[in-house]
Amino acid sequence: MRYTLLPLMLLICTCGSPPLVYQFTNTNYSNIHPKFLNNAHSVVHENNTELVIEDASNALYRKRVAITILDEEHDRESVIAVPYDQLSKVNYMNARLIDKRGEEVRRYSMKDASDYSQFDGVSFFSDNRIKVIEVNSNSYPYTIEYEYEKKLYGTLNLPSWVPIGPDQSVILSSFLILDNGTGVRTHPVNFDIEPSIVESSRGIVYNWSFSNQLAKESEPYSAITENIPYMLVSPGQFVIEGSSGDASTWEMFGKWYYDLGANTRELPKEAKLEIDALVEGIQNQQEIVHILFDYLQKKNRYVSIQLGIGGWKPFPAQYVFNNSYGDCKALTNYMLAALEYVGITANAVLINATSSRPLIEEFSGNQFNHVILRVVLDNGEKIWLECTSKYLPPNNLGDGYSKKALLVSKDGGEIVSTPEFSYMDNAQISTSEMIIDQDGKAIIEGSLTYSGAYQSRVLYRILSVSEASKLEWLENQLEGDTKKINSANFDGVNSQSNQSEIVFNVKVGNYANASSKRLFIPVNKLNRWRFSLEFDENRELPIRFNFPFFESDSINIQIPEGFEIESFPNSNKLSKDFAEYQSEFSLDENQTFTFKRSFMVKEREIGAENYNQLREFLNEVRKSDVQQLVLVKSE
Repeated sequence: MRYTLLPLMLLICTCGSPPLVYQFTNTNYSNIHPKFLNNAHSVVHENNTELVIEDASNALYRKRVAITILDEEHDRESVIAVPYDQLSKVNYMNARLIDKRGEEVRRYSMKDASDYSQFDGVSFFSDNRIKVIEVNSNSYPYTIEYEYEKKLYGTLNLPSWVPIGPDQSVILSSFLILDNGTGVRTHPVNFDIEPSIVESSRGIVYNWSFSNQLAKESEPYSAITENIPYMLVSPGQFVIEGSSGDASTWEMFGKWYYDLGANTRELPKEAKLEIDALVEGIQNQQEIVHILFDYLQKKNRYVSIQLGIGGWKPFPAQYVFNNSYGDCKALTNYMLAALEYVGITANAVLINATSSRPLIEEFSGNQFNHVILRVVLDNGEKIWLECTSKYLPPNNLGDGYSKKALLVSKDGGEIVSTPEFSYMDNAQISTSEMIIDQDGKAIIEGSLTYSGAYQSRVLYRILSVSEASKLEWLENQLEGDTKKINSANFDGVNSQSNQSEIVFNVKVGNYANASSKRLFIPVNKLNRWRFSLEFDENRELPIRFNFPFFESDSINIQIPEGFEIESFPNSNKLSKDFAEYQSEFSLDENQTFTFKRSFMVKEREIGAENYNQLREFLNEVRKSDVQQLVLVKSE
């Protein structure tokens, strides 16, 4: 691989805010080879990224891009967004818009950029801001060239490199790292290109280059990170606001994080008195954990605090007690302090709560954005706590699937796995009694019971809203043009149990379709499966559900007087290694029609080799769920 000194020389020698100081290699953007257009919504002509690590405390990051946007699907590529905070500074931003004839339409500089808080509209304490230049065009294709430079005051959070995006072709994409002895490390994913390595007077220069990469069509319901190449970058030695650490091993990284908060867990006297009163006379450790977690949830609220090293260092326990709020670090730290006070072992656990990208165990460094707590009782039982949630019960982290995470202690960091709910744990169970009149109107009396990941969604949706909003939510779960909820009881929705139940009585207009002689009654209008997949004989990536699940439905329908059954639905049983479905229909001597249904998807991720089997299976589920019971008036 050939290495050029030009990008490095430009980085070292230029300063200020000049207009497009980088000279792009090819500016004939109107003549794109047809091979780059297939499956593409945009074509990257050049994407040059440079990271210069001057020392453990300082780095420069520069990006220069020339990209043609082919259609509105990739208009997002014309929004140049550069985040910054008190640990970084945007030195300059420049851009220019070029039309399809190759003529320059407009130039932009940093004075044209809007400046926003990254957390507008939410009660946050944050210095996280973002500068945005929107390069607008209503005529396709159009091209933008842009560049920007950031100064980084601290090297803990080094940017990743993504050489190509989804549905995008790339003619040339390169990444240069200059490291002045800090021990920076990289981890490529989904590519195996080796860098060129050159020693210079300023340090070691690494350079990766992609060229002539054709767009691959996106595959729905899969993780983007499984399909595109990217590279993680992590420091060896780093400094953040005077705090020095080493990320070269998980042990060292965890030790740094533990030491950062080591002197923040002293509880004030008033907090100790409150805790003493709560647990007085109780010997069962599990019960004590549940009591203290309920105390934390009711007393405090979550507020994100992202101020410099405050993005890592927890606020002291006394701060949380005095103010009754904190971010994930502070609330976890406060719960940890309370458990330490009563003699129960617990550890903070760093985790990525939002990304579908799994933790890369062999690459230590900051792959995290959240903190939770793991408790270990004297009998060895483990209890996991999501301390930012006012609603989730113990051992429910909200997502229903296991993740790798970093447990931290005074001895350092250790990779652990969070608990995983099986498909039977993530359950939605409905039972209902239905009376239908000859016009197709129905009175339904029923209950909905949720557990696991289903319950976490319902807790957030129900406990945080008004009674009117709860009723509106319940209405949306039911089909029919006209609905009137006669009664609803949400008392069974609470965070003190592993299950939540809603009981309701509702009148639904036109539940069944009525003609002069017949009633057409949908057997499953309350929980009908609608999801389907397109045929794809070349599927490469697995299908990913939000979580594995189990659904059980039981409906009793009273046949109205003067009607008899003309057409009976067909029972169905489907079975695959990854999913099962069964529906059963019966009629008793009291003219009560019963529909029973069970449906389970056993795995969160189903391999590409089973894609068309899954497609056919789900189509059969949909067909079975839309069956009708047909009644005809008796002669």
